[in-house]
Amino acid sequence: MAVAVVVSSMTALQVESAERTEYAYRVPLAQQGFLNAEPQATKTGVRYAAFLLSGYRLMTQDAEGVSVDPPGDAKEDDLSFANGEGHVWVEEAGSGGSRIVDASDAARVVEDAREPMISVDGKEMAFLRDERGRGRLMMRGLADGVEEVLTPPELNVYEASFQSVGLYAFAAAQGVGWPKIFIVDRARGRSMVTVEDARWPALSPDGRWMAYSHMEHGVWNLWLMDLETGASRRIADVPCNQVQASWESDSKTLLYGTDCGRSVWFTAVARRSVWP
Repeated sequence: MAVAVVVSSMTALQVESAERTEYAYRVPLAQQGFLNAEPQATKTGVRYAAFLLSGYRLMTQDAEGVSVDPPGDAKEDDLSFANGEGHVWVEEAGSGGSRIVDASDAARVVEDAREPMISVDGKEMAFLRDERGRGRLMMRGLADGVEEVLTPPELNVYEASFQSVGLYAFAAAQGVGWPKIFIVDRARGRSMVTVEDARWPALSPDGRWMAYSHMEHGVWNLWLMDLETGASRRIADVPCNQVQASWESDSKTLLYGTDCGRSVWFTAVARRSVWP
């Protein structure tokens, strides 16, 4: 019994120490939600989806303070968003499902769509659409509205990261297996590369890196892959989940969600430099 007490005490101290180390990376948000998810950098701050008493609302924190962006319909939840070419595209979810709306032009709508992503040149939008219970990765031209399917029907796509039709990555599962990340990198002549037991891919703006979350010991921790060499390394080793990473414009810094010290999946926003 004495040995069991000593071992459990040491384990608890190690877990507590690792969690407190992760606290140092948290972004101090003026408006905290029960859950703060999908963080992305703006020119002067951070934008994220917050779970408030009124539902999921898109929040922006910058030098001017904190604002709800856009004001939105209180009956609909703002679940995800994408920044691009001076526009903010928001996934609005209601009783009829999700649609993607341009926050500055309500007439620009993509129906039956979720989790928008804007290409680097601002000409295409990638998004997920559910068909027969499976997520499909789609691409839509913002000028002509023409849509193209990017993933086969046998894959159930969970999340994706999109730079262009020549470089994108998505996490998907086939059947009942664990999800893996598929990388399509036509510029380097590699049509498909997979990363096992991984989700939430995030391609850096310069196209050099991919951050992702890898499942190990029951939690999702951040890893980094060099897209030129294929080499991967662990970013963090903590006893809690690190998910939904996105890059800042310098291709050196990540924003992500972490539930260290919080209830499982009730994430806070964190920022850390990951330059190798």
